[in-house]
Amino acid sequence: MIMKLRHSCFAAGVALMLICGCSTVSGNSPSDNLNHDQNLNNNVNDNQVTDQANDNTAGNDTNALPTAEDIDGDGVANEADNCPDLSNPVQGDLDGDGVGNSCDNCPDDVNSDQANADGDYLGNSCDPHPDVAESELDNGNDNQGDNINDNSASDNLNENGNGNGNENENTNDNSSDNENTNDNIGVDVFLLETETIEPDNYESGTDLTFISENVTLYTMLDDGDIVPLFEITASEDDGFEFAPTGVKVFGHSDIPFFTDIRRMRINFNNPGQAISIDYAGGTPNDIAEVGILRAYDDHDQLLEEYLTQPLLAGAVETMTITRASVDIAWVEAYGEGDAFGRLDNLVITVQIPGSD
Repeated sequence: MIMKLRHSCFAAGVALMLICGCSTVSGNSPSDNLNHDQNLNNNVNDNQVTDQANDNTAGNDTNALPTAEDIDGDGVANEADNCPDLSNPVQGDLDGDGVGNSCDNCPDDVNSDQANADGDYLGNSCDPHPDVAESELDNGNDNQGDNINDNSASDNLNENGNGNGNENENTNDNSSDNENTNDNIGVDVFLLETETIEPDNYESGTDLTFISENVTLYTMLDDGDIVPLFEITASEDDGFEFAPTGVKVFGHSDIPFFTDIRRMRINFNNPGQAISIDYAGGTPNDIAEVGILRAYDDHDQLLEEYLTQPLLAGAVETMTITRASVDIAWVEAYGEGDAFGRLDNLVITVQIPGSD
């Protein structure tokens, strides 16, 4: 279920002043336009980050320290670990090929040897072009692996069927709200809509790529390439119980975290004014990590950046960006470096089409 709120914004003369350049948000400033009554984050109060670290994992010791016998410190010995270099105590393996989800280059297709002829991010088993790196493909032909520089990515993937064919299944009829008349000369009027996307409202494994008519969700590499095969999913929290709300978080192909090399990208189908998303530390063994939220305009210029405080496993902070102008075209959210941070409870505020 997607929850939505509507409200009007008015500005005399010029509707809103364009904010130029980039700025860094250095606190947990609340958004006046965001509705945080939908279980946003009961653990952040007066900008104090609370520690929800939970050691109840699926039978593994999340407090284990790295040793020669267990180099990733996840409580599973090297010889038995299906991802010996990446901490994954639950040992999730969707395709049953012996390679854990956390390090599998084809998490949905059996590829135990992890063969990757073209050296890109996809193994041979799931790579539609195993001899050509995805970044070298022509976006006009297949929309795979190209560096997408504008908000048209969601349109291309929708039309060409690189999602799952469920284009905007959760659409709502906003036609009644688009009829906005104004007889006041010199006053610009537009309508804003606030929407919440909470993974707990969907079955585990649900593809959330096109779940909203206002935004489209993707997995993006650190070089800007979108990876359609790693669809955004409602994912169980891998047994750690680090989810900021409920038991599910945003994942990519059911891998419940985002790192510097695999980021969550949110394309606004309509211009956006505000966004917030919960970030929870996801690395055990008292390792703190930082969540990052960046908003860009339709020319790929950085508008604002939000960095969390260093968070231990299970500690939660809500990352929020609110603009004076309705100018957000896309956003990226992820954990800095090799972090395993969880993303949850997305709230966006967008302009309703035809209301300006």
